[in-house]
Amino acid sequence: MQNGRITIGELGMTLIEIMVVLAIIGLLVGGVGIYAMKAFGDSQEKVTRQRIEHIRGALGIYALNHGSACPQSLGELRTKEIITKAPNDGWDREIVFECENGKPVLHSVGRDGRDGTEDDIREPR
Repeated sequence: MQNGRITIGELGMTLIEIMVVLAIIGLLVGGVGIYAMKAFGDSQEKVTRQRIEHIRGALGIYALNHGSACPQSLGELRTKEIITKAPNDGWDREIVFECENGKPVLHSVGRDGRDGTEDDIREPR
């Protein structure tokens, strides 16, 4: 500023200043995005565990009513009107039902969608 006047070079921000501001905004958005994705993944696992517990309760009702702890399939729980539909896991995949030694086993293939990996959710463990 000379003699109380603004010169043309002082009117706006330089390209460097704009780039620095955009870089800072990008870092902030990236940090929040990473945190949000982790929280979303954790919530999908919690939803899956809750749904498995819901099915476990329905299996308990089935065992009390029919004297057998293990129905042929989850579809049998629907036909007996113990559950209205077999819930999917948190990743919208079918929860797998099996009978091992006459006892029900429920599991989800987890985040990666592949059976037998570390992220599988299996009850009982």
